[in-house]
Amino acid sequence: MPYRQFQNLEEVAEYAQGLDERWPEREAVAGHISGQLAGLSSRFSAQVSAPFLQVVELCTGPGRLAARLLADHSHLFLTGFDISGPALAFARARLAPYRGRFRLIQADLNQDGWLDQLPPVVHAVVSMQSLHDLGDECCVDRIYGLARRILTPGGLFINADLLAASPPDPKNPGRLPVQRHLALLQKHGFAPVACTLQAGGFGCFVASVPEDRRPSSH
Repeated sequence: MPYRQFQNLEEVAEYAQGLDERWPEREAVAGHISGQLAGLSSRFSAQVSAPFLQVVELCTGPGRLAARLLADHSHLFLTGFDISGPALAFARARLAPYRGRFRLIQADLNQDGWLDQLPPVVHAVVSMQSLHDLGDECCVDRIYGLARRILTPGGLFINADLLAASPPDPKNPGRLPVQRHLALLQKHGFAPVACTLQAGGFGCFVASVPEDRRPSSH
């Protein structure tokens, strides 16, 4: 069930539980993403004020990853976007212990309106098991390009998502093979790029914005 079809919090809770049961690797994947953020504090220590790192999560959904990041990093402020109002309501309740350190916004990532609601500086963009649901490769590619554009020099993009099956499933055109993810990230000027984890059908891709280069024209 896509997030946009949720009618109430009970449906969101059932869906969230089903995700964790079907993909038990999600806990390890969320921990891996959190670990990748550990080095950003020192990298931006001279720039970060208030004293938060600004992290944007794409497709926050029920707040599984957001809760892990806020629990692990007391210096982190999270801005999360999702198309589903019920999913965001569920996430707000889940994240209540971290009140004052997050902002959740309902938005369609396939449109451009969410770009006007970003924090002034973005140190990291993250997503887990979501971007493939936006559509096909073109939709994923667009998000990669936008992430490159909105990140500050030295920033980090982390996308953990389900990989393409072999042979590819035409019903899931947004699930891409490892090498295709890496090629798209490189095309947009991220460097270095790497697949830092493969587990249970997931691939986690970590891409850095060079500190001395402007965004790619792609």
